Amino acid sequence: MKENDIEDMFKEKFDDFEPEVDSKVWKNVKTGIKVAGAGAIGKFLISKLGTNALIAIVSSVATVIGTVAIMNWTGTGEEKPIAEKPNVVVAPPKQLTPQEIKEFLKTEEANASALKEQENQNAAKEDNFSETVTQKIKPKSIANIQASQTSGTAPLAIDVVNLGAGKKNVWMLGDKKNNNESPAYLFDKPGSYVIKLMATNADGQTQRDSIKIEVLPNSVVEIAEISFTPNGDGKKDYFSVAAKHILELDAEILDKDGKLVYKWSGIDGKWDGKNMKGELATAGTYYYKLNSVDAAGNKAENKGTVKLIR
Repeated sequence: MKENDIEDMFKEKFDDFEPEVDSKVWKNVKTGIKVAGAGAIGKFLISKLGTNALIAIVSSVATVIGTVAIMNWTGTGEEKPIAEKPNVVVAPPKQLTPQEIKEFLKTEEANASALKEQENQNAAKEDNFSETVTQKIKPKSIANIQASQTSGTAPLAIDVVNLGAGKKNVWMLGDKKNNNESPAYLFDKPGSYVIKLMATNADGQTQRDSIKIEVLPNSVVEIAEISFTPNGDGKKDYFSVAAKHILELDAEILDKDGKLVYKWSGIDGKWDGKNMKGELATAGTYYYKLNSVDAAGNKAENKGTVKLIR
């Protein structure tokens, strides 16, 4: 194949194709073909690819060359300079103010505290779960006494019940037995008592339990005299209170207008007929108010009148 044959073939296939390519480009293409040997290249390509394939390949090459030429050459044949890449200015890192640093550290501390609290809650849940599982698998007691109360002043009524798994319950108070499921006891005398239980479950297993009951004496708050004469003759010189089995006692003496005249604390206190300033109170009727607490913790209030005679 001759050089003119290739050129004619291009002209025939691309007769209507008019790329705006400078003549220098075509000159360079022709020169390249001459150097390689147009005949040798043409024969080789045609024999291996065929005429149509060769034309398609050369068309693609021509198109690429044309495109590159248009991008890199001006109409006057002068090469366009490649635009320089603008310098990239990196801004320096922002300097945090002391207040911003303080707020950041405060936030981090709060986050750490919240995380620690969550860990503690999770640990507590695990502990509670373990305790619940342990309680569930723990065998139930056979004998387990519960009493309505374990102390009080006489007369004291007590109800007892077995919270265990006992099906047969034998209760004992001293040498007396009681086979009731939930017996009741009445203690009318002060003292210490022990209620015992022997319980047997459905499998014939037996277990014992006991509970101690403290019966306290009745508290007494009595007025020794409703009138007194504080003249120093040794007879009815004081207004006092007779208190028994009382742990605390507060007394107040009031006049007819409700004003405080005298007060004392303790079961040994008394009124000698004087006011809080140590002056002699006038003769007449006065009111007393007593607040007491007995050995069982019961609170009581007593009120009445007392006559001061001079």
